[in-house]
Amino acid sequence: TSSSCRTTLGNRAFGALKGAVDGGLHVPHSVKKFPGFTKAEGKGQDDKYDAEAHKEKIIAGHVCDYMEAMKENDEEKYKRHFSKYLEAGLDGDALEDMLLATHKAIRADPTFKGLSRLTKKDGGKKRKLLPATTPVKKSSSYKAKNIRNGQIITTNTGSYTRLMKLSLAQRKDRVAQKWEAFRAKIAAQVADDDDLLLV
Repeated sequence: TSSSCRTTLGNRAFGALKGAVDGGLHVPHSVKKFPGFTKAEGKGQDDKYDAEAHKEKIIAGHVCDYMEAMKENDEEKYKRHFSKYLEAGLDGDALEDMLLATHKAIRADPTFKGLSRLTKKDGGKKRKLLPATTPVKKSSSYKAKNIRNGQIITTNTGSYTRLMKLSLAQRKDRVAQKWEAFRAKIAAQVADDDDLLLV
């Protein structure tokens, strides 16, 4: 189902679909929403699908073309805009080669490697990537304790508020308490200042 996104031409959902199909899943589909598809102009003509144009999008050919055009037009902007690419040694051609090598490696071993976890060190300024297999260290005596006292829940690491629904009687009592506190506050102000007129 595509209810969560617009089915526009070149939408990323169709890129995910293409990846699933390339990975070997049987997903009934047509190529109408893939990049490189051209609808027939008149009756009796056939639709056209250019697989090479689609491949160019997959290996970021359009990004490489943009990099080359920016490099020719404005060298400073190119260096600012693609600074991370340049630090990694990726210009237009190297980017295509890297993506082709990545696709080849995925086809050679398509097993899921897991996601990397981010840990904050040095006050959150530096981040270190850990492999997904790194276990989270907890002491053997660690046991979670959640103790509720009214709306306050106390845990091992601190406390937080979890609001509870009040009954009608409790809500009316709360309103009465607020009115009583308001009247006491006004009475105290009147006692302090004799010139204050209470309307």
